[in-house]
Amino acid sequence: NIAKEVTLKNKEGALDNAEKRLGKIKEIFAIVAVSPRAAGLEQKKPYIFEASVSGGDIQKQFTHVKELLGKEIKIDQIFETGASVDVAAITKGKGWQGVIQRYGAKKKQHKSRKTVREIGS
Repeated sequence: NIAKEVTLKNKEGALDNAEKRLGKIKEIFAIVAVSPRAAGLEQKKPYIFEASVSGGDIQKQFTHVKELLGKEIKIDQIFETGASVDVAAITKGKGWQGVIQRYGAKKKQHKSRKTVREIGS
């Protein structure tokens, strides 16, 4: 359960206070937490990010986010099939690499002088 993994400070009446200030708000963002185990990843710590809410006016966006607060959301509830999506990813670190691994250069022949795993010319 993601609620056990992520704890946020929530003051009493914070939603009511935010609803009163909707006239001053220009954009609404939702803080989203992805449970890596549910997504089939080996990472243990939940991936937390901000997602912008679009569609309709600010009041509709706020009520939509308020309804979804604390609930599990499936991907097909948000995106349509075939829609273009911006994605972010973390690459696997490979450390300090030489030219063969880093750039995919060919190895020199075994009779070469000194070393085989360097750029020839």
